[in-house]
Amino acid sequence: MDEKTAAFLKGLFARYYARRGPEQPRDIQHREFAFMTFGERMVIRHKGFRTYEELRYFMARLGPSDAFYSSAYFLRP
Repeated sequence: MDEKTAAFLKGLFARYYARRGPEQPRDIQHREFAFMTFGERMVIRHKGFRTYEELRYFMARLGPSDAFYSSAYFLRP
């Protein structure tokens, strides 16, 4: 994917997450998250959030192409 397309899609996804937000997982403070970015397809792993609002803010800033959370629960993700 070329840089111009990646930047366009990142902005589109960031606006979506700022406006609507992702689905809210149960017990978010005990989940581990991973994200993939547009362009170079970088993976951000082992990320934890204390609140749903923190997750929404992070995703609105990052504009990830993909987002995942663990099915397992962790004491300190």
